[in-house]
Amino acid sequence: MLVRFLNQDVRSYQRRIPNNLENLKKHIRPGDVLLVEGKTRIAQIIKYVTQSSWSHSSIYVGDRPLRGNASARYRELYGDEAAYLVVEADLDHGVFPVPLSKYVDYNVRVCRPYCLSAADGERVVDEVVAHIGDRYDRRQLVDLGR
Repeated sequence: MLVRFLNQDVRSYQRRIPNNLENLKKHIRPGDVLLVEGKTRIAQIIKYVTQSSWSHSSIYVGDRPLRGNASARYRELYGDEAAYLVVEADLDHGVFPVPLSKYVDYNVRVCRPYCLSAADGERVVDEVVAHIGDRYDRRQLVDLGR
């Protein structure tokens, strides 16, 4: 019940700059970090505690999850958007890929790693994809609260 309550949207959320999804798809690269200003109650708490504009982050992995055994599942869930996936962790689903289009109505920022070799970037993306299906580490919320 607490998780459902915390995951409800707040009414006061304001999108400051409209996102151009097609432009974002054209320029984002695997390994880029997507920072998100969330709309939920838990997002507001995280922003308050961390004194940050951003409450959520994910890593862009593109179509990498489609190369594994779950390819058909993601294509069924997301259709053409399955080629543009970010991996995130949330209280409900744990570590899971979602389409980049999920965040079109949010305030977002794309951060690109600086001085990261292509090989290291590939290893990062592979490691992120390897954790799909893991449970959310709720202990982090307790640590953040302390």
